[in-house]
Amino acid sequence: MRKVRQLPKENLCARPNELKYVYTLIIFCTLTAAASAQNYIGVGLHLTPPVRFDFTRSQNVTVKPRAGIGGSLTYKREWALKKNGSWYAEAGLALQGLRYYQVSYTGDSTTIWSDWTTQHAGFPSILAGAGRSWAINNAKNKVSVGGELLLLIAQDLDSVYSYDFSLLNQPDGDAVFPVFPRLNVGYTRELTFFRRISGQLQFYAALSFQDITKGKQYILDRETNMSKVGRYRVNNSAFGVKLFTSLNKKENKKRTDVASIENLVLATSERKRKLRISLNSQLFRAPTTVYHIPQVDSFSVSGRQIMLPQIGLMAEIPHQKNDLWSTVIGLGLGKRAATLVFKADKDFPATNQAINFEQSVDIGHYAIANVGLSRKHALKSTVLSHTLTTSAVVPLEKEYAYLGVPLVVNSNQPIPFEEAILEGCIDYANGRGKVLLGIEYNPEVIFNLRAPVFVALGLVVNYSFGGVVAHGTFEVANDHTTYYGAALQKFSKLGISVRVGFEK
Repeated sequence: MRKVRQLPKENLCARPNELKYVYTLIIFCTLTAAASAQNYIGVGLHLTPPVRFDFTRSQNVTVKPRAGIGGSLTYKREWALKKNGSWYAEAGLALQGLRYYQVSYTGDSTTIWSDWTTQHAGFPSILAGAGRSWAINNAKNKVSVGGELLLLIAQDLDSVYSYDFSLLNQPDGDAVFPVFPRLNVGYTRELTFFRRISGQLQFYAALSFQDITKGKQYILDRETNMSKVGRYRVNNSAFGVKLFTSLNKKENKKRTDVASIENLVLATSERKRKLRISLNSQLFRAPTTVYHIPQVDSFSVSGRQIMLPQIGLMAEIPHQKNDLWSTVIGLGLGKRAATLVFKADKDFPATNQAINFEQSVDIGHYAIANVGLSRKHALKSTVLSHTLTTSAVVPLEKEYAYLGVPLVVNSNQPIPFEEAILEGCIDYANGRGKVLLGIEYNPEVIFNLRAPVFVALGLVVNYSFGGVVAHGTFEVANDHTTYYGAALQKFSKLGISVRVGFEK
């Protein structure tokens, strides 16, 4: 009979001393990981890809998909396991959005058109994800790659109804799978709030191949009084920004936003200056004039791009506690204008001749006031400035501008045209805004000339809301039919800026 060799008992389990080493190592690793872990609470704002429609227009309605707006509230934990990298885990709640702009035409002279934006922010989901980040250039900049899962809590879009265009979600036939995997890539910048609280600003993209919602769409054809039935879909991807604040009290006691040597030198020189006064000039591309009129095959009315000027004065007051920051106050004066492009084929005019006509109309002027903050950065021998302000635009004159297209384009007729195929006016009484509020961003490069004179070259971007700087009505007619329309001139900027000033 073969004997079975029995191993010593001491080999079947670790010795007491070895167990102490193992326990000590586990405790040490746990404490090290906890000590190097950072905890954050963050809020986010993101865009959802535009909704997709099978049908977007008929003669009496036009629908323009827009990117949806959503938000998130998350908790994030980071473990710095290596010098140039870390792991992270994130969990929280997220919302997605559906949005589109609709213009409906009633076809009479009293109520020509109506427009509005339909916005639904919902589809609440539980978010959980993890990934890896790597430091780039310095420890304050990171790129990250990870994955996340979303669990849809509720499909809260039931229906959206209007006379010409409607959406419908039916839970039985339009249900989506409630679990959504997404790939997450991002760029993170370390920040300091109030010089003592550390945080992060993250730009990210969460990519998904699934739809967060889908269903039927209905668009009415008023000529036949029948609706076309199509489908709509909203992808579950997101493109946005998150702002995190640290929950680690010990870490917040340290000032993490240490200025570079260049910025320290710049801050020292800024303390000597109490005020900057400058004369600024801007040249920007204005929005195209928007014309609301039913979709007609035989003619079209639209606007074209134009460049407009603005001049003004700006005052910068450096802050005493942080000389790199300044309060900015500006006043400006600019020009308002509208454009008209009319095209008709030979079947529309009574002369049976095709018409191509363009017109530029001076509407008047506007005054603009800006109040906000400016931050300077030193980059070797160059000074960069970022200015963010709120803006208020006020149309000045009570304008009256004639819109018209002559039946015979080359006839050199005086205004108003005796034979006009299109005729109308832009008038202050037609509903233009009294004050348009907005946001303006102005990055610049500053060149110091012979003291105390300086020159600044930059870009200017403005987005204004709350109305239009001009509103007009008109009608297009031939021998058989009259069409009523409206003209809108919005306000925004995309252009260049030049400043010349002195420092006191």
